[in-house]
Amino acid sequence: LSRTGRLCLVQIASRTKAYLFDVIAIGEELFTAGGIGPLLESETILKVVHDCRQDSDALYWQFNVKLSNVFDTQVAYTAWREQKGIEVTIPVGLKTLLRTFSVTTLEEENLKASIKSQFQDNPKLWEQRPLSIEAITYAKFDIEHLLNVHNQFNKYLQPEAKKKVNAWTLQYLDEFRMDEQGPEKARARFAKMVEKVQAEREARAKEIAAQKGEEEKGKEKKNNLEQADGLEKRNEKESNSNMFNEFKFEPVDIRDIFDDV
Repeated sequence: LSRTGRLCLVQIASRTKAYLFDVIAIGEELFTAGGIGPLLESETILKVVHDCRQDSDALYWQFNVKLSNVFDTQVAYTAWREQKGIEVTIPVGLKTLLRTFSVTTLEEENLKASIKSQFQDNPKLWEQRPLSIEAITYAKFDIEHLLNVHNQFNKYLQPEAKKKVNAWTLQYLDEFRMDEQGPEKARARFAKMVEKVQAEREARAKEIAAQKGEEEKGKEKKNNLEQADGLEKRNEKESNSNMFNEFKFEPVDIRDIFDDV
């Protein structure tokens, strides 16, 4: 998306309803007379968004709307992990976020996977009209859980972490819209993060394999020692038995003994 991709749909959810606005049908009027622009720019109305960078870029450069007062759930997830002392890796996707902080059904996940697959095959999917029922349902699923996620973060994030979310979200809002190369830079950073994570996972896998190898060697050595010890005891027992068998008991007449005396 960003400034170069066509903005086709605006999805907004309240605590009770979800609204989908057709940007292709309504056009710029949606953000002026339609009142969506002032809402998105409002400093008093909080907008909960997952990864606001592309939305912020598209709204600003295509419709002159400066998205403001945002709580970004991707940023919040990073702050939450940092607060828990967990190493921050790659930015969290919406699917993982919702699995962690909200309740998604198998039906929702299957539908999202289906639409993503269709979008990969047809990049113009969201420009087609009318939108399929599947696409509309997908768009609704994308936003209806985010307010609940925001509530969860409000409970779990400590004051210092909340300050970080606010500061980092301001950076997110400007990262693409104030830098034409922002998306390209973000992709490059993401690729490096993925490469780092893969390298760490491979190193960890090798470490685990080495530990298992040492454990197997230890078990094998122990088994060999036990077998050798068992064989030694068995040989000793057989040797004692042979000595006993070799000792001859001959009948003796006790009178012969006394005669010798």
